[in-house]
Amino acid sequence: MSSFCPSAIECFECNSRDPDPNIADKCKNSPSALMSMPQYYKNCSDASARCRKIQQEVDKDERTIRQCATTLNNVVGCFKRTGTYKIKMEYCECDADGCNSAPRISLSIATAFSLMMGVLLFYFV
Repeated sequence: MSSFCPSAIECFECNSRDPDPNIADKCKNSPSALMSMPQYYKNCSDASARCRKIQQEVDKDERTIRQCATTLNNVVGCFKRTGTYKIKMEYCECDADGCNSAPRISLSIATAFSLMMGVLLFYFV
């Protein structure tokens, strides 16, 4: 009897700080253009259930990082973090192949509904 093992998610993996300015620009502004370059569209490890996009700003120096991700939190979507020394970060996670190619990853209707129900249950139960 063979066991079924779902294939891992596929995500874009690149950094807008790539030494090749063509790759850096595509990573930041048009990652779907990287699809023709298989080294930037990867089959993630089995530990990765999601794709991630990080928008990072450190003292006005911006960087975009796209990668495979293990779960940071239980919510698919985006959340922001700020820190000292003018550091701002936005983490976006999604759970479909190539989903970290979007300029902004949005919550699915099901995720938004689940979040809304959780908040309502918290306040009214």
